[in-house]
Amino acid sequence: MGQLIPIKIRRGTKAELDTILLDFCELCFTTDEELLYIGNGVANILVGGSGDLFTNLNPTIYDVGGILEGETFTSQTLSQMLNRLLYNPTFTNFEIIGQYAFLEVGNIVRGDERIFIWDTANPSSIVPNTIKIEDITASVILLDLGANTGEEIIDIGATIKYDVPATHIWQISAQNTIPEYFTKQFIVEWKWKLYFGFYSNSTITSSDILTLKQSVLTYTYREDLFFEDNTGNNYLYFCFPESFGNVTHIFNPDSNFDMTSDFTYVGIVSHTNEFLVTTNYHVWRSTYPTYGTNINISLA
Repeated sequence: MGQLIPIKIRRGTKAELDTILLDFCELCFTTDEELLYIGNGVANILVGGSGDLFTNLNPTIYDVGGILEGETFTSQTLSQMLNRLLYNPTFTNFEIIGQYAFLEVGNIVRGDERIFIWDTANPSSIVPNTIKIEDITASVILLDLGANTGEEIIDIGATIKYDVPATHIWQISAQNTIPEYFTKQFIVEWKWKLYFGFYSNSTITSSDILTLKQSVLTYTYREDLFFEDNTGNNYLYFCFPESFGNVTHIFNPDSNFDMTSDFTYVGIVSHTNEFLVTTNYHVWRSTYPTYGTNINISLA
């Protein structure tokens, strides 16, 4: 019979195990991985050997559970893979309270103290005090080593304003127990308005454009427009920035019937919006006034 020796058993995290060398036949159970290691006096060996580990360096092509598109895997245990798939922590929401995500060019994001809120799935898998909030656009760290409280009052600095189409990005990140970092962004976009609606005159000025009852914030003229609430014999108008290019085709989106000949290109008007930003606008109207209402057209 071989020599009998006492067996020592430890427990701790994998990070703690990596700081020591187990004695010969000493065991250690890692509480974060839920795996068993044994020492041989030279190395700490995962019980079961490398055959239990999963490696695939081909990037994933879809988001699946907590595994994101583009990820690769090196020496991952079954437990690690299942935890990432089923229980990987994620941010399910991140925003600034009271802040619209879409603004007209010239509008502002109010500066100074703002309330950031966020929600997480599987928060038990988030390493404590690893919450970071950054202004990505300005390259400023607003919060570091924060607790996962779900809410933080942060001074974001000066008022933010763009006089051209733009985006501004804030990002929250944290570390999970794999360990890896995961993120979510809150994005505010500044867009021009496309105005449309009924108007009585055959010509229109910048101030008249502001009286059109309907509008949409957009990057393009390629929109479906539903004209409603006609109160008389009025023209249909639609106006959009010259920078969008110009319309070549107008049609009914339900029947695909071509309506281009029913509209007249009025020309370009220098338009100042309600935030005092000026740019040139293309102006179109129906060739003839109408008493009709609830009219649907598409621009292409």
